[in-house]
Amino acid sequence: MDIQGLIALEKDANSKALYVSWMVAAPQNNKEITDDVKNVGVGGHLFSIAADKSFEYGYEGFLYGFAANEKLLWHYSKVFGAIHVGILHPYHFMIDTVSAKKLERYMIMSGQMQRYKESLSETPGPILMKDMPSISIDYRGLSAYAKDKGIEPAALSKREKDSFCKAK
Repeated sequence: MDIQGLIALEKDANSKALYVSWMVAAPQNNKEITDDVKNVGVGGHLFSIAADKSFEYGYEGFLYGFAANEKLLWHYSKVFGAIHVGILHPYHFMIDTVSAKKLERYMIMSGQMQRYKESLSETPGPILMKDMPSISIDYRGLSAYAKDKGIEPAALSKREKDSFCKAK
């Protein structure tokens, strides 16, 4: 299975909306990068996932984010029903319940929602920063040390790796 795009979402209980903190189509699916797009509609699929999650979290489909530029903002508006907000950033947008339902309906009609739901059973959950051990790691030192030994960092002994970790 190839990665076709990535999206990072955060619950925003204060705004009662889902924040799309980052979203990108893979290079082979990005018409800004290639003229020979492998899969069309990756962005719509990612927005549909965000809409689904917004409903799941009780935010009624509301989500928001920041487009990379004006051209993308207007694309989101035209194609996905995004509304230009412009409060926190010039390209700040939101998607409301009506547009979120249209995104979900598209995924259901195209059969993508079922495939998406099935793929979730095979996808491991995220590792959140709050669940990480409270340590700092000298990644540069670890990388240089392993490189000097001619091996990957993962091949170092536990003792060697631990020497680059400090409790916070």
